[in-house]
Amino acid sequence: MGSERVTLLFSELEALNLGSLHGNQVIAKPKSVEDVQICVRAAGATGCSISVVGGNHSGFGKSGDLVLEMCYFTSVRMADIAAVAATDASRESALLSIGAGVKLQDLSIQAKQLGLVVPLGTAPTVGLGLVLQGGVGHLTRQLGLAIDAIRSVQLVTATGEVLDVSQTNEREEKEQGKQKDRPWTEKLSQVGQEESLTDLHWALRGCAPNFGVVTSITLQAAPFRHCNTVRKVFEIGEPPSRAGCLRDYMAWSSKLPMDCSADCCLGNPTANILMGIYTFDFGSGAPDVELPTRPALLWEIFREQQDISELMEHEPYLCEQPEGIVHEGFLSKRGFFVRALFFHKEAEIHTELIESISSAPTQHCYFHLQHMGGAVSDQKDSAFLAREAEWSVVISGVWQSQDDSFATEALACKTWVMQVVEQLLPKSLGSYATDLGPDDQHLARYSFGHKTSLLLELKKKWDPDNLFRHGFPLASLSKGYD
Repeated sequence: MGSERVTLLFSELEALNLGSLHGNQVIAKPKSVEDVQICVRAAGATGCSISVVGGNHSGFGKSGDLVLEMCYFTSVRMADIAAVAATDASRESALLSIGAGVKLQDLSIQAKQLGLVVPLGTAPTVGLGLVLQGGVGHLTRQLGLAIDAIRSVQLVTATGEVLDVSQTNEREEKEQGKQKDRPWTEKLSQVGQEESLTDLHWALRGCAPNFGVVTSITLQAAPFRHCNTVRKVFEIGEPPSRAGCLRDYMAWSSKLPMDCSADCCLGNPTANILMGIYTFDFGSGAPDVELPTRPALLWEIFREQQDISELMEHEPYLCEQPEGIVHEGFLSKRGFFVRALFFHKEAEIHTELIESISSAPTQHCYFHLQHMGGAVSDQKDSAFLAREAEWSVVISGVWQSQDDSFATEALACKTWVMQVVEQLLPKSLGSYATDLGPDDQHLARYSFGHKTSLLLELKKKWDPDNLFRHGFPLASLSKGYD
């Protein structure tokens, strides 16, 4: 496709003919599922690739020959519980049906208005792409990842077919004695259509953008709860004690109750490294931070009775900066490059992290250790790999401006991030798929591990021409799995 862009609104989509647009990139704004079907069929007929924009945080959402902006799919409503099977009655509260254009902060606000909460990520303006590929947040230890709350997905496949893929498929098969546990290496050709839909539901929870256009999802909600937060920032002193301070945090936080979590951010804005420990207590009362190395406490903030949307106002994400750690950022000005790895609670990574942040190319770079553990290991039935993770370590290279005059600084930050990734990868449980794109084939091999073979089988079945190829590079991993 050429460099020009043609934007089509929903009223123009019925006559969509991509072959007549002379190689221009097309941006379509569908208003209904039927509009999405028209777009997908038009792309399939002409061999055009498709990318989808929800929250517009991915660097790959506008890369397709045909870009679908889901800005009209912003509904959040109570789902018909009779239409989607509930699984564990002890956890059942309500189901929320959510459009593909909803952003996480808006979702948390509307859920609160219904007296509910759902496990999400922490970035306010991120869309459902994050939810569909993992979703690590402050309720993760108690309720699981965001993908663990997914009960159904409405999907427009590469052929334009609309599928409602839900746990109903799994429950009915279990009740009828049809479902069986099988090794991930079993070929898809050996199973029937019903089991194929069960496999698709499994794949959509972790790798959904590779299989079609998600128009809505249904999430398991829980009763609303407030959170008390304590944010402390420490100066962790001279080199001999720095790694010990981070080790103390990791040992203390891994023992917290499941309704509490404690993130950690590391930055290096001055000669001394700063470490922020942010504790989130949803019920049982989090114990005070215990750091035997006794670093100097610079400041402390206590906030009571916050909801999830309010927590998002103080979150480090992308080029926004951790509170009290590095210089305050602003999303539209700073440039950023992010990759994330998962680690077990026994991982010995504190020395590497301290040494790496000490060599960061700018004062805006930082690490964010997102606290996991708890309920994450209870949920096995999805494509997500790192179920034993205690932390998602987000490695953020941030530079002063997105302006081209800072290209050298940008390259230094990207190089630094990838060097840190390569250093830590052998100790990790895998890489986070949500940040990866077509150029990340090496790192992508660590996202799904032994589950990759079944994902590739499903990719061949549901998107054989690889129309959806601008995010996680699943199809490119076929070498070695054939």
